[in-house]
Amino acid sequence: MSSTRTVALLGVFASALTAVAQVTPTRPAPRPQVPPAQQVPSRPQSTPKTAPTSPTPLARQVASLPEMTAEKAFYYYVAIYGAPGNVVERYGSYFDGPNYSRAMANEFERARYQRDVQAKITDAVKNLNFSDRFTFVGSASSDGYTALGEYSFDRHSFPIGNIPTIGFCIDAGRTFFGNCTGTVLHVDVFKLQNAVNAASFSWALPMSEAEAAAFVNSRTVAGSGSANRRVVTRITYSIVNKKGQIEDPSSGRAASFCPFIHSVEVFSDASLSRKLGVIVGQPGVSESAFGPDTQRTAQSPSKTIGEYRYIASYPANYQRPNTPVTGTIKLTDVGVELSGEHFGGSPTPFNVSFFESFAAEKRYKSGGEYLNSSRVTGLWRIDYTFAHDFRVIWDSFWLHSQDTPLIFASVEERDRFFVDLAKAMQDWATKYPQYAIMQLNIDQRIFGY
Repeated sequence: MSSTRTVALLGVFASALTAVAQVTPTRPAPRPQVPPAQQVPSRPQSTPKTAPTSPTPLARQVASLPEMTAEKAFYYYVAIYGAPGNVVERYGSYFDGPNYSRAMANEFERARYQRDVQAKITDAVKNLNFSDRFTFVGSASSDGYTALGEYSFDRHSFPIGNIPTIGFCIDAGRTFFGNCTGTVLHVDVFKLQNAVNAASFSWALPMSEAEAAAFVNSRTVAGSGSANRRVVTRITYSIVNKKGQIEDPSSGRAASFCPFIHSVEVFSDASLSRKLGVIVGQPGVSESAFGPDTQRTAQSPSKTIGEYRYIASYPANYQRPNTPVTGTIKLTDVGVELSGEHFGGSPTPFNVSFFESFAAEKRYKSGGEYLNSSRVTGLWRIDYTFAHDFRVIWDSFWLHSQDTPLIFASVEERDRFFVDLAKAMQDWATKYPQYAIMQLNIDQRIFGY
């Protein structure tokens, strides 16, 4: 197998480890370069690290856990973000390259191959278990290492920094050299800031004063007095079925999983034979809070809060009479439903959910450049009084764009909707804090033209 795994320091270093034994660092790119397309086994393969001489039950359990493979990550991506329109092309061109090329070149085999691969992906996604655990190990080298800070005599622990990340950036048919654009898969599998229970961990390694002094002394370089504080972390995690950061929603390529951290072990050596301790997590949001039943409940309306008349559309090309077409917005406890009337056509209703509004951190493009990522979803209002056009802007979907579908013919109806929507969003975020990644910012000002 020749897939690529990214191991990077948060904001400091980056390195790339291939799934084979060779380590190929990349600088300064945050993700690795990927070898040409090759077929990947359908079952993930793992290479357990050497266990301690007298392994504890936890050590034996963790050592038997698999690492995340590119193919497994592909299935998780489809399960969480949905299948892209070219899902067969993405999968076949990389994970089944020779068979894909032959089938695409033969019009008698093409349709059958596409059906078979689509069925394989569907079955694999259906059989995913979000309770499955994976493990990955950082590095003690100059790239990708975790380091201990100065010992705290008050807390009897070493602060720990530079938690590694892993991910995949894959292009089919690309040589080992060149920038990756993620045409097959571009996802951060584990990144600390996306972990749903990161705040439950102290991110300090408990250690007695005597043991800490012995560690520092054993790492002190003779003559200089400086100590090498690099250590190796082994992290056990599972993937939560919820969307994380999306850098480019239009392509859906650059995304992040939301991991749930189960354990963080710290070792003094790359062979994992000398364990220093475990970073302790405090009771917090449980993994079951992200289960499928809770997720369905968070997106299933249980009551209607109100209905509001809105301007659904205008006649095309300013046809006369230029009377707007009105529709109905229904506000529920999980989102809004718009009736979607069109001038001279059939309605196209659509929904906007609080789950989507709060659960995904998005980055938007402006002139080809990414704007800074934002963890805020905002509500504000704008008036075009001269046109009898009064609007509500919902930032997480329209990002300060005045081209919103939430348009009303009267300021009274607009404000009634605005007040009810703001309260409904606040109530939802309070009820489902595990999904409320983004902060709700309600701007009470009214902008006008």
